[in-house]
Amino acid sequence: MDQETELISNVLVLDGNEDAYGVLKVFCQENQLVGLRASSESVHDVMASNIYFGAILISEEPPISEDLNSFDLAYQIYLQRPDLPIFLRRYDSSDLEDIPAKYQKIFTGAYCLSNLERLKNLVHDQIFNAFYPADLVNGMRDISMVCVENSFIDVEVHSDTPFLVRDKL
Repeated sequence: MDQETELISNVLVLDGNEDAYGVLKVFCQENQLVGLRASSESVHDVMASNIYFGAILISEEPPISEDLNSFDLAYQIYLQRPDLPIFLRRYDSSDLEDIPAKYQKIFTGAYCLSNLERLKNLVHDQIFNAFYPADLVNGMRDISMVCVENSFIDVEVHSDTPFLVRDKL
């Protein structure tokens, strides 16, 4: 797809480690992701907002809040939005084998900063796994714009870059 119709996806980043966040910020920019950062205290407000997410990136490092560990926070998110893939950033492993069984089912996959190729594959497989031809995306956008323009008098309609919410445009 050309630049005009390249698809993007929002991801919620729950990582208090500034070094890791910097790496993830660059990763998001390079992989058509818009990383929105939230703290463990504000995550429920962000999830309740009208922002559509393609995935959640959470760290196994303890969050800033002492009341809730990362696994429990991920579990709460999973209960609220079981449709969203949750990717766990681990210290030195790209698998889920050694975490408690209760939590293994809620994570779609794991990665570590030393193997961002694993995260790239997870993003591709879980967010950008459907092929949307440029003509289809442009056609959907054009039809939507005409419908909105015809519904309102004296309104100029503009469109942003289309984005994916899980498997929907």
